[in-house]
Amino acid sequence: MFSALLKCNIRDAKRSFYRSANEIFGKIDNFAMENVTLQLIQSKCVPALLYSPDACPLNKSDINSLDFVLNQLFMKLFCTSDINIVSECQLG
Repeated sequence: MFSALLKCNIRDAKRSFYRSANEIFGKIDNFAMENVTLQLIQSKCVPALLYSPDACPLNKSDINSLDFVLNQLFMKLFCTSDINIVSECQLG
């Protein structure tokens, strides 16, 4: 019996997310408050990141990769490399 394994490619979703996020950061520079920037990211970038992975199952590696993308964004936004600070910001 043939069993097919469906593999989701999230590379294009991540590329689209980074492109959208860089556009936002490029336009607002350091003039916008963090909550405004987060709202723009939430409305414009996150849907691009989650659009295609919604159509197929993700394995642990894919989930970690998407998590890394979001963590990197928070690190850039809050000028930190401490994952504990990022975790607190994501929860708050």
